[in-house]
Amino acid sequence: MYIRKTKRVYKGKVYTNHLLVESVLTPKGPRQRTLCSLGRLEPAPREQWLGLARKMEAALQGQLLLQGQGAETEALVQRARKGRKRPQRSEGISGQSGIIAIDTDRVETEQHREAGPVHVGHQIWRQLGLGEILRHAGLSERACMLSEVMTLNRLIFPLSELSMPDWIRRTATGDILGTDFSELNEDSLYRNLDKLYPKREQIERELSEREKTLFNLDDMVYLYDLTSTYFEGQAETNPQAKRGYSRDKRPDCKQVLVGLVLNRDGFPKAHEIFEGNRQDLTADEIWRTYMLLTRVEAVFRSMKSPLMERPIFHHLKHRTQTHIFLCILAYHLLTAIEKRFLDQGIHTSWWSIRQQLSTHQVATIVLPTSNRMVLRIRKGGTPEPDQRKIYEILKIPSQVMKSIKTWHEMEHSD
Repeated sequence: MYIRKTKRVYKGKVYTNHLLVESVLTPKGPRQRTLCSLGRLEPAPREQWLGLARKMEAALQGQLLLQGQGAETEALVQRARKGRKRPQRSEGISGQSGIIAIDTDRVETEQHREAGPVHVGHQIWRQLGLGEILRHAGLSERACMLSEVMTLNRLIFPLSELSMPDWIRRTATGDILGTDFSELNEDSLYRNLDKLYPKREQIERELSEREKTLFNLDDMVYLYDLTSTYFEGQAETNPQAKRGYSRDKRPDCKQVLVGLVLNRDGFPKAHEIFEGNRQDLTADEIWRTYMLLTRVEAVFRSMKSPLMERPIFHHLKHRTQTHIFLCILAYHLLTAIEKRFLDQGIHTSWWSIRQQLSTHQVATIVLPTSNRMVLRIRKGGTPEPDQRKIYEILKIPSQVMKSIKTWHEMEHSD
């Protein structure tokens, strides 16, 4: 509790007033509440103001009665008591004011969601300017958002489009992207594949230019090579699905071949999809050295294991090609992440980084109050030191989301 001096100018004359003010805690944080006007206390020294404030605070708390202080001072105490009883403007919920007392025995946390890997994927997506690239290609905001979450799934925990919506809801994807995915279903994801399909070449071309600028890359192409990826089922509606030499050791399955061009830093420059029975390109068409071959084979292993390019469940040609394109987009993110570490002289893998980040979560803190209201705070946890170091190397913020506070009425129990 303290005394605040105010001034007001009226018709050229300055009027001074002193207010008795106290701090109160509201749902929106600390606020100041005026209890009463004390009039003009000058020319009394400021020390006397402080003494008066302390005595009035003690009197309001019932610690002393200010006996012998005079009728004027006792009148001020009565006015301050009336000021406390006067209804105050709510800072959150009607009638909500004063100090909030938390029932610590009933504090809970709920809706824990893995956030670290999604946060990294989302921030690297933004660094690569993929949202802008997709919008420039003519995709709507929703199509851009769905393309991002489908790519993040392939980067973090690859699943079919049928299973993808449940994964999105099990992670903090909605919190981080600020989107409600509660009604998302696989049909929306299938339709998004159709929208993304005709834009692939433009997206790949602009993304390559963006990476060249962001990471100061040159245009040297090191290797072009082929790999195969097989289908579950007969894929009768896909004319490219044919049986051929299977690098996946699945000669019983139809397949397509994926050709990939890399630069010296391992970033994909372009890709093409061929019929599954095509023979490998000739020696005149491929630049081969031992180190380059090792690098591109590592890329294909990344696409087939961490990114789960195979098996393919789509039987339509354009959906198959877009599925593979999403894997390549995810590989762009993976390569960008690992390059940030290599530039710091740190040799690691996305798999190892992902494991370290998996414990960084988002949760809701449930705080029951003494006035039968519940404050829920949705926020990200504090990152561990190793997680914070990862974020620093990747040049991304350690805060995965802005806190969201909501007030609710307490449920009545029988």
